[in-house]
Amino acid sequence: MNANLPVTEALTLSDVTALGTIPQRIAAALAGTLGIVGLLLAAIGIYGVTSYAVNRRRREIGIRIALGAERRDVLRLILKQGVILAAVGVGIGLCVAAAPVHS
Repeated sequence: MNANLPVTEALTLSDVTALGTIPQRIAAALAGTLGIVGLLLAAIGIYGVTSYAVNRRRREIGIRIALGAERRDVLRLILKQGVILAAVGVGIGLCVAAAPVHS
C-alpha cells in the first residue's frame, strides 16, 4: 500500500460486507414477497371454491339444520371439504416441486 494516499472514506468490515450482499438481500426480499403473494392468492382461491360449494349446497345445509343437525357438525362438514381440497393441492404441489428438472 502507498502510505502517502489520503483516506477518503473509512468503512467498517460490516459495512463493506453489507455492500457486497445487497444483490442477495434484494433477491431474498423479492422471493419472500412473491411467496407471500402466492400464499395470499392460494388462500383467496380456497375461499372462493369453498364459498361456491357452500352456496350450491345451501338447501342441503338448511335441511340438515332443520332436521336437527348441530351447527358445528355442518361447519365441520364444510371445513372438511376445504381441508381435503387444500391437502390435495399441497400434495400435487409437493410432487411437482420434488420432480427433477431436466434441461
